[in-house]
Amino acid sequence: MNGITRHGAAQSKARSLMGKLLEDEDYRQLMMAVNIRNFVDYLVKNTVYEKVFPEPDKIIHRHEIEIEMVRNLFKNFEKFYHYYYDNYRTFFKVLFMRYEVENLK
Repeated sequence: MNGITRHGAAQSKARSLMGKLLEDEDYRQLMMAVNIRNFVDYLVKNTVYEKVFPEPDKIIHRHEIEIEMVRNLFKNFEKFYHYYYDNYRTFFKVLFMRYEVENLK
């Protein structure tokens, strides 16, 4: 099977997700945030991370932001799992197992 048929759908999904990445200006604004509240407010109001933080008022520590961002990352990885089989699917299974272990720690 050639690369186009094997990776075509996954590549389209990747391009879709890449369109949602933060821009340089977003990073500048986040660096200028005075506290966690301003940081989260910017993410929720100006980026696609509105869905990642359903209750932004409850976030009081940087660690909580990191946890939600990692969850979002693996949620995006899950979207690729369905496009692959064989060794690629095994790779994603191992990746998810590692996430589970890290999450349990």
